[in-house]
Amino acid sequence: MRILVKENGKRIFGIRLPTRLIFSKTTFRILRRASERKQDPHEAADKGEQRDKSHYGDSLDFLKHVPEEKIADALEALREMKNTHPGLPLVEVEAASGEYVLITL
Repeated sequence: MRILVKENGKRIFGIRLPTRLIFSKTTFRILRRASERKQDPHEAADKGEQRDKSHYGDSLDFLKHVPEEKIADALEALREMKNTHPGLPLVEVEAASGEYVLITL
């Protein structure tokens, strides 16, 4: 998997990540646990922390409802797609300010 970030046509950031690591059962389990851990707002205030509604755990709530077997099938399909469709764009975003982000398999 590659992540490429450009600004005004100039490459700012580029990184390659192992697809097997990103689309693994272990990574899924870590994300699932992160989505299940929700800190009480009063507890966060006691620690001097502030958490807003856009915390990453809130955006991963759907993981609680997906059976692990189905996720395993989906992850396997994504890993196979890397071989059958190399360079497939997963995310491509271009901002009006000239910033560009591309994530490919």
